Amino acid sequence: MPPETIVWTQWDDDQFIAYHRPSGITHFLNAASASLITELLNEPADAPTVARAFELANRGADRQEHLVEIVAMLEHLEHLGLIERA
Repeated sequence: MPPETIVWTQWDDDQFIAYHRPSGITHFLNAASASLITELLNEPADAPTVARAFELANRGADRQEHLVEIVAMLEHLEHLGLIERA
């Protein structure tokens, strides 16, 4: 989706409000979800690529361990209509 489909407001360090223009729905997100959406809006990627980037950004993180969590988060964000599968 184009980045302009979501309007962001940061409530505090780890809470974000995302207004999804096409649906008119407001979502309350944690920092991890907001970061993931922001990255995917800037450069679409698949779950293994996202897990690899997380591993590189967080030295010592286990890609396989986080891949399951990332896939679940991507599926949830897709269900909310905030991201789309390409």
